[in-house]
Amino acid sequence: MRVRFRAKERRRAEELVESGFFCDEGQGVYRGTERKFVLEDPRLNLWAGIREDALEYFDEMTFPGTTVQNVSPPVIFFHHS
Repeated sequence: MRVRFRAKERRRAEELVESGFFCDEGQGVYRGTERKFVLEDPRLNLWAGIREDALEYFDEMTFPGTTVQNVSPPVIFFHHS
């Protein structure tokens, strides 16, 4: 039986949150619903090495209809070596 991509990625994100990878317990709110794979602190979606610079950049920039809270999607995966 084929596992749908979205369900597979959701489970992968839940496993990463449960493992402590993001230093956040999850259960953040996305579209009005608490979800295991959504970080409570969306800033933790950003890699620590660029987090402060990225937040500063978004604070300085003006994008119509956006705030720092809604700039990042619920989960961002950074693959690095």
